[in-house]
Amino acid sequence: MAIIGVLALIVVILVVMNMTRKPEIDYFATATEPSQTMGMLLTRALAAVGYNGPDIELKSSLYVPSAAAMIHDGKNYILYNPRTMALADRAGFKTIGQVAILAREIGHLQNCRQFIGSPGEAVQHDIQAVDPSADDYCGYLLARYTPNINDCVNAQRLLLMLSGTPDEGDIRKRIEAVTNGWQRGGGENPDQLKSQLEARLIPELQGIGSWW
Repeated sequence: MAIIGVLALIVVILVVMNMTRKPEIDYFATATEPSQTMGMLLTRALAAVGYNGPDIELKSSLYVPSAAAMIHDGKNYILYNPRTMALADRAGFKTIGQVAILAREIGHLQNCRQFIGSPGEAVQHDIQAVDPSADDYCGYLLARYTPNINDCVNAQRLLLMLSGTPDEGDIRKRIEAVTNGWQRGGGENPDQLKSQLEARLIPELQGIGSWW
């Protein structure tokens, strides 16, 4: 009888877990075509670095957290949330913030080449993922896209606001990676960029945590 009771309890737990499990989202069935502006920005970003990798398809989706890099059926995708892009514009980051979001997702794609079968498991890296190589690529692309250090700093501030509740160690890794990418891309005064990033991002950590 005791064994039957335990088995019954396990069944109840499994049923509850199944009921509370989030439904699988088919991101690609719910995605729509990108806006003309976002399509243009991706084209410009890829042109800035002379991108010659696999084709990247851009899609708009309200189901992704700000933006996400995905591979589905062997194809490379970046899905962006149009509300996030509109927020970036209204908050004063303008197109440089939007380009930075796309740049980081392009960098993410370098690390998720494996085929993903289930749409619900397709998200390999999103805007909150800690991925120094993506930050490096973001710095590299921004250096090629604009030589303005202030633009790069403001773009990283937006990415920080979208990154959830990061800790100081993660932010310092991001700063180091962005600076390395900036230097690799031929950006001027990488030491000045690093100094400004530290001066702006580290003190803002507490406020970002409260904002989330």
